[in-house]
Amino acid sequence: MLYQPREHHYLFAHQAVPWLAQTASGRQFFALWEREGTERAISLWEKVGMGLSPEERLEPIGLGVTAFNYDGIPMLGVTMPKAERMTEAHFILLARPTRLWPMRTRVFVLERSFDAPFLCEWDRQGRVNYGAAATLDMNCMAEAVAEIVRLRRWPGLLLRLWTQPSSTRIVPLSSS
Repeated sequence: MLYQPREHHYLFAHQAVPWLAQTASGRQFFALWEREGTERAISLWEKVGMGLSPEERLEPIGLGVTAFNYDGIPMLGVTMPKAERMTEAHFILLARPTRLWPMRTRVFVLERSFDAPFLCEWDRQGRVNYGAAATLDMNCMAEAVAEIVRLRRWPGLLLRLWTQPSSTRIVPLSSS
């Protein structure tokens, strides 16, 4: 049943992380996950698994969080355990609130799809689809998200980003 996502994987990426990121203060969430992101992600992964049967639970192999700044936008990149089925996430990217948009964390997911990875945003109203990606690359995803956040651009323009990324690169956040 490769078309049905694994429950643990799906609930973590599409419900637990978006709910936590958008319910908590965006700045408070970022402050905690910048310092202890991987540990907090693993803890949340385990809490999501508690509500599932033992055979539905997955190990958090490959789960990790990196805090970085992309073109002036603070972001958290979550590398997920391997996406094996449709709509499972390869990456989650969280963009911290700034003066550019309301005080909520924006949550983007690069999902497994039929032909190519697919970029989506999850908010309190549900899902917004932005289009297919040519590559599984956190840097290209961050570039597309920066375009969406700054300019509110939509899929036609994003396809250019996936196929011809600029020279802008991820800059790690300083620990100070």
